[in-house]
Amino acid sequence: MIAFPPGALPLAIAGVSAAAVPILIHLFNRARYREIDWGAMEFLLEAAKRSRSLLRFRDLWLLVLRSAAVVLFGLAVARPFLRLGAGGALAGGPVHAIVVIDNSMSMMRARLGGTTLLDDAKDRARDCLANLPAGSRVTVMPLCGPAGSYSLDPLRSQDDAGEAVDAIRCADRAGTVTQALDLASQAAERVPDLAAKRIVFIGDQQVAAWPADAKALLAAGTGEPSRPPLDLQAVAVAVPEIDNTWVESFALADGVADVELPATLTAVIRHEGSEPRRGVQVSLTVDAAEVATETIDLEPGQAREVTFSHLFDAVVEPGKPAFVAATVSLPGDAVPEDDRRGLVLPVVAALPVVFVDQYGGGSEDLRRGRLGETRSMRQLLAPVTSRDVLPKQLVKVRHVTIDTLDEETLAGASLAVVAGIRSPGRTVPLLRSFVEQGGQLVIAAGGDFEPAEWTSAAWLDGAGILPAPLAGTAGRLPDEAGRLEPRRLAWNSMRDEPLFRVPDVPADELADLYGGPLFFKTVVTDIAAAGLEAEEDPALRPRVLATFDDGTPFLVTRRIGTGSVAWLATGLTGSWNTLAKTNAMLLCDRLLRGMLADTLPASTIPSAARFTLPVAAGDRRATLRLERPANDGGPGGLVETLTVEALGGDAYGVTLRDLDRRGIYVVTAMADQGDTDTTAASRLAGTVLWRRPLAVNGPARESEPAVFDARSFAARHADVEGLRWV
Repeated sequence: MIAFPPGALPLAIAGVSAAAVPILIHLFNRARYREIDWGAMEFLLEAAKRSRSLLRFRDLWLLVLRSAAVVLFGLAVARPFLRLGAGGALAGGPVHAIVVIDNSMSMMRARLGGTTLLDDAKDRARDCLANLPAGSRVTVMPLCGPAGSYSLDPLRSQDDAGEAVDAIRCADRAGTVTQALDLASQAAERVPDLAAKRIVFIGDQQVAAWPADAKALLAAGTGEPSRPPLDLQAVAVAVPEIDNTWVESFALADGVADVELPATLTAVIRHEGSEPRRGVQVSLTVDAAEVATETIDLEPGQAREVTFSHLFDAVVEPGKPAFVAATVSLPGDAVPEDDRRGLVLPVVAALPVVFVDQYGGGSEDLRRGRLGETRSMRQLLAPVTSRDVLPKQLVKVRHVTIDTLDEETLAGASLAVVAGIRSPGRTVPLLRSFVEQGGQLVIAAGGDFEPAEWTSAAWLDGAGILPAPLAGTAGRLPDEAGRLEPRRLAWNSMRDEPLFRVPDVPADELADLYGGPLFFKTVVTDIAAAGLEAEEDPALRPRVLATFDDGTPFLVTRRIGTGSVAWLATGLTGSWNTLAKTNAMLLCDRLLRGMLADTLPASTIPSAARFTLPVAAGDRRATLRLERPANDGGPGGLVETLTVEALGGDAYGVTLRDLDRRGIYVVTAMADQGDTDTTAASRLAGTVLWRRPLAVNGPARESEPAVFDARSFAARHADVEGLRWV
């Protein structure tokens, strides 16, 4: 099919139209003679008849050649070309070239001479631009942003395209081929007058960036009307070696730390390559000071857990978290960015937690055996009851009965535990509102718990506080008549949940740990009757995290609003089970600490285009600055001023953009002289009101060193038309 470059079609039409000019001239110049018989001319006319046919033939060809010359001149100016199929063009035909350069974290791999894979990709991009057919248009884009560093519009010249290539830098993010096709689709819509599209994807061609099902590429290329047919060139930059060691994950074991007990931090170190790596030093840094180091050996394909125990001596205001930055790091290798991972963890003291049971704080009496069902939970979070250490303990206990629970009791609390209560009565709307606004609620059986009354008052077709309706009880208590048939926890139902894992403890030991308690009486949870399987958001459906060995649920959670509810189908103290008398009670401790952590502001986030940090209304006039990471990942890099924005209502915040480098970011608020209280402002101007660190980490899968070569690429994508390996 013949096509023309943008804007050239009128030239072609003009050339074809001009071909009629010689014909018109010929017609206008034909002489019109009056015929007169003259005998003397008869012999001359007879001679002319013999050459007339030859003269007509000559004039016809002259006319054709003159017209063709005009047509060919017009077409030469218009530069037509032949288009192949739906998306490409024959060599020499202009195309809209969409060059997507992989600038994900894996492209930071260093080469000999101090260059990186990204430098090689830029060289390949320049070669591509230099070899485009005349009249082509070019769009250059980085795969992983950041936003605002590129344009979807075509560039005006080769020089502009070269500058766009030079401006691309690596980002600590992951990118995929599907993402590249999405970008190319948007760019293609900006140049509708040049139908020939050529997508060039330049990178290390990491296996993780390509879909496991090659047919998904066909859907990505042609499945939507707005996308051009797949015409993709995969341009590979050579990876010198595949060896890599990186920090795969770094986490605080229980989600929160306190100033009374050492916290456990666990890092997972992974190594891939052809040779083992010996004597790898794993270092823990807290607030820029190295506090511990472990030395490990790694085999190819091996992941090792490294556990640190550290007591944080941060100054903590009761009820408010202090945020401490921690980093785990390795000696540098060819991919230095993934040799560290940061964590900003909340250190807390005296967080208000409400415990509701059958006795409350006024009627509980240890000497008389009157123990509330929440006692074991209270001992987990606040093991010491001496008054002089209360400000240092993790939580501040508010122990009440269901009849005295009110808004004032819940004010300022982030977690409530209700156990052993016969019926929730009038408190269901109160607790529902508490959870919807971000509170965490734990409901447990035990004591006088009555399933029918709870279902009637607290299920309400999903509008209450239960994650699912209840269907009676199973088993019997030891002091009841009849045969005991105790249940145990089913480890197979728990093994995939992070909640039940313990650092450095093998799976078989965990199976023995959780299989120890005997459960004599349980409450049957009817998940099927909840009718929430059709919820569009899976997070709003009930989730069974663990079951008993008869398959009935033991622990069920469900999101309600911005908070969540956890339901334990058993008691916590007394004759319902032996859980509180075994080390398996650890799971309740981890459940409560994890739910407390969920109520605290996010401080460790993935690399992202933007992140909104809430700011108190009283600080909206302060001067806020963002300090980016230095080369070692800690603070000390570039500093920029932030603008406080209204988020709606009385909510304010600052937007942090282009968080595309791994490390510790610090937001600092300082008193501003522009405050209306000039006396206070002049006294506090330049004073630091607060500092808030944030840890930003890239995706671990970007550290996977496996890449395609020509053979493996062809084997995976043999059936994908329009895809070429370069």
